[in-house]
Amino acid sequence: MSSAFKDITVQKCRIGDALFYKVACPGEDNTVLNAYVGYDSCQIERITVVSGGKVTYDSSLKGYGLYEGVRIPEETLVRIDGVEQVFKVIYCKLNTPLDTSEFRPPVF
Repeated sequence: MSSAFKDITVQKCRIGDALFYKVACPGEDNTVLNAYVGYDSCQIERITVVSGGKVTYDSSLKGYGLYEGVRIPEETLVRIDGVEQVFKVIYCKLNTPLDTSEFRPPVF
């Protein structure tokens, strides 16, 4: 992450009764990606993107399951511009061969 963001800060914070580590990753154009890691679970439980002081993306990750030795959130609630969407894992296969004519990974 440190190569993608100019500065990363980690601090302890509280949301309601829950304790989190807030990992703040400032990007370009006054945009900040915040990852909230559960203090006891050490799992990412929330991700927000703040741009110009306004939350433009907010997702809550719930119910982590173990798939082929990897923990993956089984439900994600995403809120963008007042619209909510729920994503649920129904099947997960890791390291599946992909046809390069159908999928091109991003270049960083």
